Amino acid sequence: MVSFGFAQNSNADLDFYKYRELDISGSNHKYLYEVQDVVTPRRVKYLENGVTNWNVLASKEFVGRKDETFKVTFKLKDGNIYALYGSNGSIVSAIERFSNFAMPKSVGNDIIKQYPDWNIVKNRYSILYHHGDGTKRRFKVLIQKGDRKKWLKIDSSGKIA
Repeated sequence: MVSFGFAQNSNADLDFYKYRELDISGSNHKYLYEVQDVVTPRRVKYLENGVTNWNVLASKEFVGRKDETFKVTFKLKDGNIYALYGSNGSIVSAIERFSNFAMPKSVGNDIIKQYPDWNIVKNRYSILYHHGDGTKRRFKVLIQKGDRKKWLKIDSSGKIA
């Protein structure tokens, strides 16, 4: 297992591409297409791009595992992606978990409209991806009004369930 840690930085994309083993792999762009949409937080997109472009076949730890899958953990301060790469270097599955990220304005505005006197306390964003089986997104936000707390589930289009 290989674990990478990335610092948050306003020029994080530049740092990532400068220091990591990257290769544009056409087989992994399907993953990117499946997991990113208009409500995907910027920080999450940054790490997903790294997962997509990382060349697992060039990794020293991968050598000799031609018929096995290879698990790699990509980390940021408040989240991570566990990616499972196949023997050809394509992403077989991924589990993404992030917390306390900057929510898209459209989502925040919808919450404020429906719950005007409530405060947003924390949030979670997770994605389950499996090649060929689609993607499941979970977007949860904890809101509070006085002593009352409530978890909201939000779909991938930003609508509150």
